[in-house]
Amino acid sequence: MTTTKTKTPAELTAEAEAAFEPVALSEEAAADLRARIAASKTGCVLHEIDPRHVDVRGNVRNRQDGPDEDDTEEPPKIDAEYVESVKERLLQVPSAYLLPNNTFRVGDGQRRTLAARAAGLETIEYVVELPDDSEAMQRAAELVGGVKANNERQALTDAHVYHAQEQLAGLDLPAKTKAKALRDLGIRAKDAKVINTLRGAGKARQTAISGELDLIQAADAREFEDDPVAMQRLINAASWDRFPSELAVLREQRRVKAILEEAAAPYARRGFRILPARPTRANRKSCTSRSPSCTPPRATRSPRPT
Repeated sequence: MTTTKTKTPAELTAEAEAAFEPVALSEEAAADLRARIAASKTGCVLHEIDPRHVDVRGNVRNRQDGPDEDDTEEPPKIDAEYVESVKERLLQVPSAYLLPNNTFRVGDGQRRTLAARAAGLETIEYVVELPDDSEAMQRAAELVGGVKANNERQALTDAHVYHAQEQLAGLDLPAKTKAKALRDLGIRAKDAKVINTLRGAGKARQTAISGELDLIQAADAREFEDDPVAMQRLINAASWDRFPSELAVLREQRRVKAILEEAAAPYARRGFRILPARPTRANRKSCTSRSPSCTPPRATRSPRPT
């Protein structure tokens, strides 16, 4: 008796991802498809495509929580049950863009495309349309549509939504178009500016994603990213609506610390040990003006000539 090992969702997803083959349409086939789209009243048509030839990597799910330059793509997982359901019947038709290089990129339907690959389907129907005139306009439409579609089917994480907002905030779009797209993703134009300031941040950006701090607070907290204790103090203060006062205290402490370090630097260079506070009575004997373990030494007057 032989048993067949059931593949894990991670294994199925990895195999489906690896099956991607960026095969472009011929010039003649692409021209014919574009003509059909142009003649359509809706600006899109149904078209059979090999799912292995559709790029799924532009989807809003495809990232981890880190900054853009360190992203690692993480497609949504597909399991055996979902693959079988797609193999039996595709309930919702995915959509794709026909790009200028005659290849396809998924608009809505990343999981369905991956499942169709895993099921071994040679072709499935897509609703095909042409991208907007500019790459930025196209990407904005993909981000807004992707967030809405994915949230309806399989809830996105806070990190996925934040990254979509982050990408949208960085696009070069006409002001009115950008403002509408931002509203569709739940943020205002002034929030987009703050999101841009958090690009590349570490802990501060994570607090904005998790909701521990709001966007304005996270941007202010970025200056304390090198101090985990200070960051935690700010997070705690925010939970008690005391963020502004705690931020002011931390900034003042940092300012005073810088002044003291500057004043102590000449003595440290001379070999004195810098004490954080005045020595107590118990150890004052071992800390005298002539002892290198004490700083700063008291200034003494020269004796008067007799």
